[in-house]
Amino acid sequence: MGINNRRRRKGDITMTFHWEDGWYFERLTSLFDKYGFVRIYHIPENETIADVDIEIDSSSWASIVSSVSLQGENNLTFNIAEALHGH
Repeated sequence: MGINNRRRRKGDITMTFHWEDGWYFERLTSLFDKYGFVRIYHIPENETIADVDIEIDSSSWASIVSSVSLQGENNLTFNIAEALHGH
């Protein structure tokens, strides 16, 4: 997935999680990844277009989530993170 060339605009924001300071997380599905991927983007204050816009496939997202868990990434935490994402 990687960096998205189509930057998000404030009007595009629908079903997202706004963390803070303009950082948004969004779960999307596609024909190529039935489990969905995660899009993370940042829209600076007083701006309308994202300056950062990346897409992370579901397996990589599960790896990220399990890596920052208390137990770190192992088979159990990775499988739990995958299950929570919808695998």
